[in-house]
Amino acid sequence: MAKSRKSGADILLDITARLPWWLGVVLALLSYLLLHALAAEPPAAPTPSGQRAGFAVAGMVQALARIGQYLSAHCGQRRW
Repeated sequence: MAKSRKSGADILLDITARLPWWLGVVLALLSYLLLHALAAEPPAAPTPSGQRAGFAVAGMVQALARIGQYLSAHCGQRRW
């Protein structure tokens, strides 16, 4: 029988399921606050042509943080 591969979200959910409930709540609050702080930063100013990669990476991190601060709350819901 083949082993099923778990996604990263499933592995994190398994780990947090083994923790006390209050620690899961604290971790959820901390992850929201961290992602919100990243998402709330003002956009970076345009840079010289040699530093465009850093500008693009900063924009991608900010966009993923905006999505992740709300999406991470839904990752823990059980699938019935």
